[in-house]
Amino acid sequence: MKPVKKFLVIMAFILSSCIFAPGSIHAADEISVTIEGVRVNFTDQQPAIIGGRTLVPLRGVFEALGFDVEWSSLLRTAYLTKEGYRMSIGAGSH
Repeated sequence: MKPVKKFLVIMAFILSSCIFAPGSIHAADEISVTIEGVRVNFTDQQPAIIGGRTLVPLRGVFEALGFDVEWSSLLRTAYLTKEGYRMSIGAGSH
């Protein structure tokens, strides 16, 4: 390949990368959760990436799974109930 043609091919590649990169980066920033093919709708707070970790609101996921979710602000604990099962998750627990 001639040097001029090689240069033009490389420049075309660089320009196309710059044009399409912002859309790709933006799409990567959007976080979605899908359960059994249905996208979870988060009404209060959206998922976020903080400090390299993906944080997903508990309420939206568990309600999509059919759980009733109650929050005790006094105990800072979420109670999840479904078909006779009851779980509790404290804020800040892992």
